[in-house]
Amino acid sequence: MLALWMYLLFYRKGGYYVDSFVYALHGQTFVFLILTLVTIVQFFVRIPFIAGIVPLLCGIYFLVSAKKVYEVSYISAFLRLLVVGLMHTITAAILLGIYLVIVTALVI
Repeated sequence: MLALWMYLLFYRKGGYYVDSFVYALHGQTFVFLILTLVTIVQFFVRIPFIAGIVPLLCGIYFLVSAKKVYEVSYISAFLRLLVVGLMHTITAAILLGIYLVIVTALVI
């Protein structure tokens, strides 16, 4: 779903959905890699402020990469990424709700 929102909000002439799909896959891989590294580091050494650094790092990465990949300004990339994040969160919440309703109905 993230790729669909990226495609719709960063639409440009000559762009394909698969481009947004690869970009979204690459971005989520980066986030999972950072979270894995932080988890490993936190296992050995407790760093209290690292929880605030991870979202900042991911936000900066997405901002810079969206600007470069979609060839837009930083302000445009920032605003579009805010909307993409909001829509992705809403979509995930709706799909989770549907899943829980179906699972609950099957159990009963």
